[in-house]
Amino acid sequence: HLPRPLPKTTWIYLCELGEGYVKLYQSLAALPTSRRPRIACNPGTVQLKERAHAFLHLLKITNILFINVEEARMLTHEHAAESHQLLLSLHKLGPQTIVMTDGERGAFAFDGTSLVRCPIFPAKRVEMTGAGDAFATGVMGAMMEGITLPDALRWGAVNSASVIGFVGPQHGLLTKKEIIARLRSRPSFQPQTLA
Repeated sequence: HLPRPLPKTTWIYLCELGEGYVKLYQSLAALPTSRRPRIACNPGTVQLKERAHAFLHLLKITNILFINVEEARMLTHEHAAESHQLLLSLHKLGPQTIVMTDGERGAFAFDGTSLVRCPIFPAKRVEMTGAGDAFATGVMGAMMEGITLPDALRWGAVNSASVIGFVGPQHGLLTKKEIIARLRSRPSFQPQTLA
């Protein structure tokens, strides 16, 4: 369950949760719209496989859905679909914005109007552990700063690229100043609007 009273917050970030997640999702969905924080959801395997009513209902009030391409195929049951089709199908489930990582192809975002692709940021790869979480962290940090979605993807790409240069999911996470500095050092690193 959510803590009562719910602390004043602008965002809630939901990641993989085990048993009992349904009650949390129901509590969050039951909040009046005026008191509900914005929701970022990065579901885990349990949520994607179970497709519980509470999870599908939560997607309808989710502001940003973070997902990778394999998870998107699992959720939509579109196992041969290309990225753009997966984004359209995910958007129909209700999230305002979908941010989907696709390995070497980078990341894609769709807000119902614009489709944006962000390439991967150049980096030395040591280990991939934590790459997706670092990407979502960078995007969320940018969004909380009021930065546009295309530029938020750049923040995520830089943060993810830094983490894969180390062993483990935490070493290599960047501060806001470090992200900005790395982006300034590569002004040509820009997302592309595809539609």
